[in-house]
Amino acid sequence: MWEFFGNFLYSDQFIPHGHCYLWQPHLVWLHVISDLAIALAYYSIPVLLLYFIHKRRDIPFPWIFLLFCAFIIACGTTHILEVWTLWYPIYWVSGTIKAFTAIVSLFTALELGPLMPKLLALPSSAQLEKTNRELEQQILERQQAELALQSTHSQLEIRVTERTAALAQVNKELRLEIAERQHMEATLRESEQRFRATFEQAAVGIGHVGLDGQWLRVNQKLCDIVGYSRSELLNLTFQDITHPDDLAADLGHVHQILAGTISTFSMEKRYICKDGSTNWVNLTVSLMREATQPKYFISVIEDISERRQAEAKLQKSLKELSDIKFALDQAAIVAATDQKGTINYVNDTFCELSQYSREELIGKNHRLINSSYHDLDFFQNFWATISKGKVWKGEIKNRAKDGSYYWVDTTIVPFLNEQSQPFQYLSIRFDITNRKQIEEDMRTSLREKEVLLKEIHHRVKNNLQIISSLLNLQAQYLNDSAALAIFRESQNRIESMALIHEKLYQSKDMARINASEYIYDLVTNLFYTYEINSEAIALKINIDEIWLGLDTAIPCGLIINELVLNALKHAFPKGHTGEICISFGLRDAHHLMLVVSDTGVGLPRDLDYQNTDSLGLQLVNALTQQLEGVIEINQSNGVKFEIVFSN
Repeated sequence: MWEFFGNFLYSDQFIPHGHCYLWQPHLVWLHVISDLAIALAYYSIPVLLLYFIHKRRDIPFPWIFLLFCAFIIACGTTHILEVWTLWYPIYWVSGTIKAFTAIVSLFTALELGPLMPKLLALPSSAQLEKTNRELEQQILERQQAELALQSTHSQLEIRVTERTAALAQVNKELRLEIAERQHMEATLRESEQRFRATFEQAAVGIGHVGLDGQWLRVNQKLCDIVGYSRSELLNLTFQDITHPDDLAADLGHVHQILAGTISTFSMEKRYICKDGSTNWVNLTVSLMREATQPKYFISVIEDISERRQAEAKLQKSLKELSDIKFALDQAAIVAATDQKGTINYVNDTFCELSQYSREELIGKNHRLINSSYHDLDFFQNFWATISKGKVWKGEIKNRAKDGSYYWVDTTIVPFLNEQSQPFQYLSIRFDITNRKQIEEDMRTSLREKEVLLKEIHHRVKNNLQIISSLLNLQAQYLNDSAALAIFRESQNRIESMALIHEKLYQSKDMARINASEYIYDLVTNLFYTYEINSEAIALKINIDEIWLGLDTAIPCGLIINELVLNALKHAFPKGHTGEICISFGLRDAHHLMLVVSDTGVGLPRDLDYQNTDSLGLQLVNALTQQLEGVIEINQSNGVKFEIVFSN
């Protein structure tokens, strides 16, 4: 026995199969790789078959699949042994496995023969589909039968109700049926209670209507909708409370349902309420029949007044939006872009002004019309504003398709999503090219006029200087000190006016001068002209930052000239010291106040400053009247002139 197994497993008397291939490596490895690949395929197929049987337990004859698995595994094993015997000649083992494979193969073939008729008897996919359609038809017929059964059940309930009324008299005579009668009555009461609860507590109006339109039964919700009490409504027909404009359509549906052309209908109509108002309702009507004879209508009424009002408001809003869009399209240049700036809408005005067609603009960005006029900071500020969800307003210069330029006054409004992030931008522009051209023309004209005004002020100042020089030359031929003083005073007045024109042509503003600079230069010039010692007579100036027009500056300058000159001449006799103070500023929102004071000897007590022979004070009074101002004099410490006039 042991010798048999030894020879069976260790057959040294045989040579390995590789000798048959003369141990040529290419031939040997060709057989090795081919047999191993076949074995791998043979082992994979049973695994998939077993997985299939495991998942599809409804498959008939699963054992035939197991036989196939055994047969295929055995075939794969023979190929493994073909590789093994190339080096180890266990031909007895190899032959045994092949014998086993033959047995399994023959057994599978024998079993498959009788099984074939059964397999052929299995229904095909077409037969299964036909069976499925037949089942669907049976289900449909059953559903129709159930619907018919429900209809029959409803008719049966009506008949039971009628039969119960008839049995009430019979039950008096048939005491044996009392228990059954009581049970039926309890069931009916419970059914009636459920019906009443459903009928009365429904969230919609429900009513039974006779064939003539008379209300037979109504619930409270229906009464609430139309504003009638139950008793009032039961005395009316549905025609009585239907709006005249809806009655014809309603009656047309009723005639169709009575004729049997339709089984039910729904429509939106208006009911006239008790207070005269109208309510919109959604009406659904079906006909209750008994033995094919119409009995009454069942109406379900849903109040849709709020919905209709909301729809009307929505239509109004849409109309308003449409009108606004039309108005914008007529008056403005409108464009819409996504969050990246890609154009997705332009109106006709945009196309007309830019000279691009809508097809050329959609899908592009505004770089298409960029004029390169604005710098990078302009657009960075622009995008920084709208990307934060803020509205941007500004003027932009664009370039049309033909290369011409145009200006637009632009407002860009971001549309925000639920996260407050912009998802679209709407830009509304107005063509301001003509306005910008007019502004440019005005700026050019203004620059030319400024040059002209400067030239005029310069020439006036020079002419006044010439007059002052002529007076100075003429004064050299005078020996009379009084006449010489008059000449000097006139010369000072001329120089005060010349100083104004000098300030004007040196100023950027041709219409106004700085009061502080002008008054300071005017007074210091007087001190210099009369060679005043600043240690003997101090000068204090307190002037607010005020700009004066020419009509105000000249009178103010002459007034200050006369009052300061008068103080220098008369307030401080030889050996006297003191100070001269000048202040000028707003007294209130509508008035200016000029104060010129000195700490000198003051005015004579008997002097009437409004009626005096002094030319200087006469000029001060006249110039104050020219300014429509008033003068007040305070002589408590020297003299103080306060002049108030309109701003």
